[in-house]
Amino acid sequence: MNYLKEFHIIFNRLKKFSPLFKEKRFELFDFVFFKLKIYDSAIALENYYSNKTIVFVGQQLNYRTIKFIKWIKKNTSIKIIVVCQKTPFANDLSEKDYDKLILLRNRTHLKRIILGSKNIDFIYAFSSNPKHARIAIELSKATTIFDPYDCSIVYIGNIPVPLSQMKFIENEKKCFQLADAMVARSPENIVAYKLYQVKKKKNIYFADYCDNNLFVCKNVEIKNSDDPIRIVYSGSIAGKYINKITDGLTDFFSFIDALENQKIIFHIYPSPFVKQANYQDYIDLEKKINYLKVHTTVAQENLSEELSGFHFGALPHFKLESSTLSQHKLERATSLKFYNFLEAGIPILISEEMTYMAWVVKRYKIGIVFGKKDFPNLRNIILNTDYNELKRNVLKAREKLSMKNNLPRLIHFFNTIKN
Repeated sequence: MNYLKEFHIIFNRLKKFSPLFKEKRFELFDFVFFKLKIYDSAIALENYYSNKTIVFVGQQLNYRTIKFIKWIKKNTSIKIIVVCQKTPFANDLSEKDYDKLILLRNRTHLKRIILGSKNIDFIYAFSSNPKHARIAIELSKATTIFDPYDCSIVYIGNIPVPLSQMKFIENEKKCFQLADAMVARSPENIVAYKLYQVKKKKNIYFADYCDNNLFVCKNVEIKNSDDPIRIVYSGSIAGKYINKITDGLTDFFSFIDALENQKIIFHIYPSPFVKQANYQDYIDLEKKINYLKVHTTVAQENLSEELSGFHFGALPHFKLESSTLSQHKLERATSLKFYNFLEAGIPILISEEMTYMAWVVKRYKIGIVFGKKDFPNLRNIILNTDYNELKRNVLKAREKLSMKNNLPRLIHFFNTIKN
């Protein structure tokens, strides 16, 4: 194929003349080959394996997907192929966790890979941003599964979609429409079906279940009524000047103010995805008061050990009056940190406004549900609760709400939709 040889010669000459071209050379390479219908055979398998093959596809790996990949690979005979962009989270996977890892150069590269694929059982399209998931679902001939993580349409609800999010929402809607099956981490999917006016698909509820390999159990007690109570939060936070309309659940200043004189110390471990500028206000406040501590980010694999030394994991999410966040989000949302706290073996303090997670806490008796009205009296509420019983309940509940206990359900689901 002489034209390929000539193209490479011209391509290599051109890239020497411009740093910009050098950065974009692979985009041009993939674009030209895509137009010539020369596809990438990275996942063109010679034959179907006797054991199923799942291709996990998305822009940026999230920890939920990483946990699934590790547990499926370690506990089943399913072959795992991972297709994603190179990001820090990709480093959380080692070679033993998959059969093949393909790092994407751009979206056109993904199109070439999907169109060149062969003998694949499943495409598991995960979303941090649904544009890559949409490409995989639209172009693949294999059975497609969509895992939306958080449903973006549920944040917005019935209000008109902001212009800045229209493309994002359009991509997510297409994934809901075209995927053969869905994996839901929360009850949000039920609302998304209605808002998108999409007929319900084959689906499974599969939460961010606890990783049994990260279980910790420390002998932390509240020995005396005068002892300081240490509570901890890990995740996204918003400073005083962040847009409160969209970030109306991660402003904790009113909650922190209420802790004064209660001998409750609030510790924060920011998400690695949050820029320090977004939480600089908390760092500044920490210098003025002695009941707030802001820590550096901790990797997921070390987080349960770090959290295990505190009395409670806290989810003090309360919607600001100025926020346009939909009521559905409050009622249906779930959180990875919820299961991080259980892995750490600590009870959970949770806002009554987070209806679904508060229901789980009540069902398993693994923490305390509180409202804004309880802020001034939070210490007394804690001291009047049998803390040791909560701890025992956490240890029982996390076994039930674990990957080890629930993975067989997910594998059965895969078998069901393929058959």
